[in-house]
Amino acid sequence: MNDSIKYSIIIPSYNRGGMIAKTIHSALNQHYKNLEVIVVDDGSKDNTEDVVRAIKDERLFYYKKNNEERGVARNYGALKATGDYVNFLDSDDIVYPNHLEEANKFILKNESPAIFYQGVEIPASNNGFKIQTEFKHGINEDLIYGNPLLIMGIFMKRSIAIENPFNEERILSASEDWELWLRIGVKHPIAYNDVVTSGFIQHDERSVLTFNIEHLIKSKEALLRIVLSNKEIVNKYKGRTKAFIGSNYSYVALHLVLVKKNRLLAIKYAFKSIVAYPSGLFTRRFLAIIKHML
Repeated sequence: MNDSIKYSIIIPSYNRGGMIAKTIHSALNQHYKNLEVIVVDDGSKDNTEDVVRAIKDERLFYYKKNNEERGVARNYGALKATGDYVNFLDSDDIVYPNHLEEANKFILKNESPAIFYQGVEIPASNNGFKIQTEFKHGINEDLIYGNPLLIMGIFMKRSIAIENPFNEERILSASEDWELWLRIGVKHPIAYNDVVTSGFIQHDERSVLTFNIEHLIKSKEALLRIVLSNKEIVNKYKGRTKAFIGSNYSYVALHLVLVKKNRLLAIKYAFKSIVAYPSGLFTRRFLAIIKHML
């Protein structure tokens, strides 16, 4: 196996002492060995530090900083990284033992792409089946209609990560990754490796039932402001930015109906979505909105 390429797996964490060990062990337990795992503790108040320091592996590095949200923590980790490529995990994600091995094969076969996405399994609600992301027109073209990319599937050259940091506006939290993919996608094609090497783990703390409505709305408003003021993104997608607006409004509407409260606000955002992008009425998300409203 050609192991000349080094990988930096960066894991920001906040109060995930009960989950992060499993994530770290999955990152360290790779068939491909030339790696480092960087945990950036974003001001945790629980036992996260004790849990991480109890894992004895010379490839594991722990840094603690003041709480500033994930975007800042990820950027901090990228600056500490020494790998050729970086891969970001949340502190409750799981990567399989073939994660870096398959990434390495793809990189060697495709002449070291600047950024690419690798297959992620998403547990479905129906009998535990898995859903694999597909792209109709390629990742770059599909991005304006919604964010189909889960963070653990993204690999990028460390130089690209340094040149294109996550936006650090705190209010953008939970939307900062989509903004970055759009920004990078203007400059680089995002390749796709369809081999599944990681899993998105659903749990109560990740449930849509626990989100803050006010933060969700402000986060989406910030995302719209930042993206639509970026001339490169607007020029690339031209008239299709209306789909981006509609997608953000429908996202808010769906989450509001899922928590089964504030029905009038859900209707307001569903209407705003239709006005911005009438074709969105025929998407799977909008059908879900209608289903949960009835």
